[in-house]
Amino acid sequence: MSHIDFGETASAVLTSDLLGWLKGPDGRPRRRRYFLVAALGSAFIWALALAVVWLVPRVWAVDYTLILPSSDPDGRVSLNEVGQAYATSRSTYDGKSLDPRVNYLQVMKSADVQDAAAKLANVSPAQFGAPRIKLIDQSSVIEVQVRGGSAAEALRKAQAMNDAFNARLAALRADETRQREQAIEQTILNSRYRLTRAQQALLKFKVQSRIISEKQLEEVALMVSQLEQKSVAAQQRLAGENARMQSLARQLGLSPQQAGWTLTLQADAVFMDAFRQFGEAESQLTDASHKWGDAHPKVREARGVSASASEAMLRRARAILSSRVSAGDLQGLAMILQDRSRDALLNDLVRVAAEAAATQAELKTIEGQQAAAQTRMPGLAEEAAQLGELERNVNFTEAVFTGVAGKTDMGNTNVYSSYPLVQMLVSPSLPRSPASPKPVFVALGAMGATLMLLVALSLAWLRAKR
Repeated sequence: MSHIDFGETASAVLTSDLLGWLKGPDGRPRRRRYFLVAALGSAFIWALALAVVWLVPRVWAVDYTLILPSSDPDGRVSLNEVGQAYATSRSTYDGKSLDPRVNYLQVMKSADVQDAAAKLANVSPAQFGAPRIKLIDQSSVIEVQVRGGSAAEALRKAQAMNDAFNARLAALRADETRQREQAIEQTILNSRYRLTRAQQALLKFKVQSRIISEKQLEEVALMVSQLEQKSVAAQQRLAGENARMQSLARQLGLSPQQAGWTLTLQADAVFMDAFRQFGEAESQLTDASHKWGDAHPKVREARGVSASASEAMLRRARAILSSRVSAGDLQGLAMILQDRSRDALLNDLVRVAAEAAATQAELKTIEGQQAAAQTRMPGLAEEAAQLGELERNVNFTEAVFTGVAGKTDMGNTNVYSSYPLVQMLVSPSLPRSPASPKPVFVALGAMGATLMLLVALSLAWLRAKR
């Protein structure tokens, strides 16, 4: 079963009838008929062209151009003893498969933007129409064309379209910022909570412990080292003083205590007066003993005077020295009391003995301090380790909190990360002539149609003459 195209059949029949009409009864083409068809066809074509020029409503177009900068400047903030916060903006064209202009194309084509633009232009969405948008390859340029029934209307629509587009971008950027803030708010709260807990733990430990800074352990360790040095120096000094004291004691034949007694007694006038009386009595007793016997009255008298002077000396010595000084001690001091040339040695012995006693007391104090410091060291070391761990925890949580807060603040300043900045490269302006219909293009079309008609008639003429 064959398929019949009725359109082609009708066209063939019409063409055959037209060619038959152009021929005469003898089958020859008629010149006047060809001229008539050419005239009528040309008149129809040019009449149609004039109708388009005069009757079709004028359409005015306003073009403007947008451009997207390649990147935004970086931002950085440095805080002393806290850290740094920075925000870096990558170029919007770094991604090979991402072109923000495509996103902006969809935004401008969206019903929300076009409805908003129509409202701003005081026309209905149907009257506003869809803008013509073109993306220029290998560039960051977007060309936009908006049409209207008049030049003023087209300009008003173009401005409304740009305002609605920028308003939509502002809303998208604000929505992005809000969502980011909501997403990071919980992180900030958690970081602040951990920081507060860490600070409270550190403060509680400092209140309860014996150490509030790790430097205290260093100070105690330094003090132990210094005490060790002082102890060694004091021991060396004490050894020298003891050696000097023993040498002076051997030279004098006295102990340091007896040397001190001697100097004290020498300075007392009452004791020295009793000592001179005792010496004179001893001299008289010796002379009397050589002349007379022990039972002689002179000898007994001299012995009594000597005993009385010795008793006076002993009482005075005990009163001055506040000590249990015996008669034998005084007899041992008698030679020194009589020989004042050895007072310098006595003074040296007493001074060295005092220095040795002071050094011994100092050494005992140092040893006590050493023992106390060494006892404290293990506990302080353990507390210092705990303190260091707590301080590091505080520093870490503070750095995390500061970084999160800084990132949020710096991120809010970069509102063009997802939706890049758009600048007006070419502003919309009032058009000087309508975009359509253009008389030149209509005339060229009519001329082309007329030429095609003449060519068709010429081919028909040549065919009919065969």
